[in-house]
Amino acid sequence: MPHPITVLVDAPNFSIRLLTAIPGYSNQFLSPHQINLFIHSFFTGLLTICNKVKQKYDKVDNLVIVWDSKINNRKLIYPNYKGNRKPKTLEEEKDKTNHYSLLDKLRESLKTLGNWANVTLTGFEADDLIAYFVKNSTYENNFVIVSSDNDFFQLIGNRVVQYLPHRKEFYSLIDFKKEFDIMPEKYTFVKALAGDKSDNIKGIDGIGIKKGIKLIKEGKCWQHWINEYPNIDLEINLELIKLPFEEHKIPFTNLPQSYFDKANFIKIFQLYGLNKLNLCDFKQLLTNEKN
Repeated sequence: MPHPITVLVDAPNFSIRLLTAIPGYSNQFLSPHQINLFIHSFFTGLLTICNKVKQKYDKVDNLVIVWDSKINNRKLIYPNYKGNRKPKTLEEEKDKTNHYSLLDKLRESLKTLGNWANVTLTGFEADDLIAYFVKNSTYENNFVIVSSDNDFFQLIGNRVVQYLPHRKEFYSLIDFKKEFDIMPEKYTFVKALAGDKSDNIKGIDGIGIKKGIKLIKEGKCWQHWINEYPNIDLEINLELIKLPFEEHKIPFTNLPQSYFDKANFIKIFQLYGLNKLNLCDFKQLLTNEKN
């Protein structure tokens, strides 16, 4: 990757893995110590991943942290989208509220830094914004997407790799083709056939990813499968799965840029008691340090 490298962090996905690793973690209650531990873990996690990127590609030119909006435009065309995640009890509702409050706290703390790209957009998921930045960047940009979400597989290409935190490894176009034996752009059609239980998207009974790949490799047009399975709205499935959703409504014109600013970092370190973290490590995190 000789061109500028931008690391795009799927913050909700990255955060939940850190949260569940906190000793004694419970959505219902987090002590001030646990909150500080979580934020400490978030920063050290970013450092670790960016250092891995540097080890593999020699540099990190930009870091963009991307968040979900609480409002999701997909529900306008499919009200049951992620409906399987709705709280079933008052306790689960409380858990969800506390979880989002904590992520809001983290997002606001990052805003106080002022100099890191920290992006959200009402109505859209982090997945959509990350896909938008990838698809609408100039040719000179290369990307590392940090997420364990396989929805991003559709974006993998010569300029895009995915770092999988749960496997602690980079996942490239070569890796994808070796695993699935199709091109990434076909993956959206496979998932539309198979559905996505995690997002409550119903697929065709008896068809999973492996069988979906087999069907797509038959080379028949998409309309054939729509006609073949009229009981499943495959057009809606494809629209929900393909990234970015409603691209024409995303207003960004430039890729957000991050800069290191020592004064703002000292503020956040003091606020959350992050004294054990080394400012020099963060200074070296990005090559485009702000003077």
